[in-house]
Amino acid sequence: MNLRFLAAGAFAVGIALSAAIAGSAPPEGASLLGRPSPDWPDLPWVQGGPLRLSGLRGKVVLVRFFTGRDCPYCSATAPSLSALAEEFGPKGLVVIGIYTPKPAPRRTSVAEVRRVAQAYGFRFPVAVDADWRALRRLWLDRVPGASFTSASLLLDRRGVVRHVHPGGVFSMDSSDPKARRDYEALRAAIAALVEEPGPGSAAGAYNGAPRERRKRGGGRDGRGERRWNASRAGRPSPRSGSTSVRSASSTTATSTPTR
Repeated sequence: MNLRFLAAGAFAVGIALSAAIAGSAPPEGASLLGRPSPDWPDLPWVQGGPLRLSGLRGKVVLVRFFTGRDCPYCSATAPSLSALAEEFGPKGLVVIGIYTPKPAPRRTSVAEVRRVAQAYGFRFPVAVDADWRALRRLWLDRVPGASFTSASLLLDRRGVVRHVHPGGVFSMDSSDPKARRDYEALRAAIAALVEEPGPGSAAGAYNGAPRERRKRGGGRDGRGERRWNASRAGRPSPRSGSTSVRSASSTTATSTPTR
C-alpha cells in the first residue's frame, strides 16, 4: 500500500482521536482526509475548461465553491484564491472555482457567472454548478449537516483529499485572526503538496498554463473564453470566517446550508 495514503489516513484518524479526547466533535470535513475525491459531473465552463478531475492527475487541485458578491465570505476570500493561484500555479497548483447559486439551485447562465468571475478578478478555471450536483457530490453528500456550502477541498497529485476548509473566510489580510490562521494553514498544505512527486509520469496532464481551443469554443455553451491566464492575481481583503480541519470544529447545521 502507498505510504502516502497511509500517512493521510493516519492524519485523519489522529484528528478524530484528538477531538474525542478533547470531548468535541471532529471538525467538519475531517472524515474526507485521506480519501479520493469523486469527480465533478459535466459542467458548463466560464473559463479554463472543460476540465475533469480525472484529467488533472499529477496536479495539486484546490476546489472552491463560491457564489455572488453579495456573499461576504466569498467576497472576502476571493483575493486569497487568486493569490494562491499566482504563487503556486507555476509549481503545479490548479485552482478550480465552482459557482453555486444561492440560496438554492436555479437556472444560471454562463454569462451571469462570467460577470461574477470578472468582478472577483478570477483568472483560473471557473465552472457553473446551477443544480448543485457538483456541490452535493463533492461536499454535501459526503459531509451531512455541513454548516457552509462555500467549502474548499485541497487534493494531492493523486486526487486524494489532504486538507479541507469547510467554509467561510480564509484571508491573509483579515482583521480576524482565525481567518488568517486558516489561510496560513491552507497555504502551508499547498506548499507541502506541490513538493510531493506525482503518480508516475505526469506527461500529458493539464499543466495549468493558458491554452487555446483551436476547433471549438469553451464550455457547453460554446462561448467559453479561448484563453485563461493564471499568472495574475489580486490581493486578499479582510473578513472573518469558519474553521479549517486543522483548527477547532464548526457548528453543525441540521439543514441544507445556505452560506
